[in-house]
Amino acid sequence: MTEVVLVQDPAQEERSRVEQVVATKAYVKDPELLPWYTKQLEEPSPETRDLFESYSRVPAADIITHIKRVRDEAFSVVSLVCHTQQERAVLTIL
Repeated sequence: MTEVVLVQDPAQEERSRVEQVVATKAYVKDPELLPWYTKQLEEPSPETRDLFESYSRVPAADIITHIKRVRDEAFSVVSLVCHTQQERAVLTIL
């Protein structure tokens, strides 16, 4: 008798893994489980830093920490790909 072995497409495996992470909300405690979460942020442009310092009154030394904290809070509420894309867009535009 011949045994049939089903091989799942790697993209489908990743999709299933992400669906499981989202369904169980495991990303709340570990956002790095999501493929679109970026742990390291790019250095903000001088214009972006100026915006955070002058408009938001975030001290220069705390800007990256502030961005990461707000980003992580947002991920704990709703972890959609748009957070990371928007974050990059805002830092790129400024």
